[in-house]
Amino acid sequence: MITVQGHGRLTRDPELRDLADGTKLAALRIAADDSRGRTVYLNLAEFGKPGEATARHLRKGSEVVFYGELRFREADTDNGRREYYSAVVHIEFAGRRNGDQPAARAEAPISDPNDIPF
Repeated sequence: MITVQGHGRLTRDPELRDLADGTKLAALRIAADDSRGRTVYLNLAEFGKPGEATARHLRKGSEVVFYGELRFREADTDNGRREYYSAVVHIEFAGRRNGDQPAARAEAPISDPNDIPF
């Protein structure tokens, strides 16, 4: 099993759909920066009640920290091509919804402009 953790923002609203067995699936796409500063895009999938909650509370631009299992699958398209997919599943999210403000950071007032510590 390959586990992945990361931080990024949703590139679009989550897509909630029903699978053939009736299970709900929330499909998400995340933009994140890699260690070289390049933007990478990851597909995330959450199933069942957690998927429904994900689709209900997160929106495009929402900041998320995620941890999950990387899975691979392949499928044949209608035109006969084989396509490969990867997704992070069984996700644990931490973050805030779009529009929520981060906690205010207290900053000490500078009484003398020449007394800046850098």
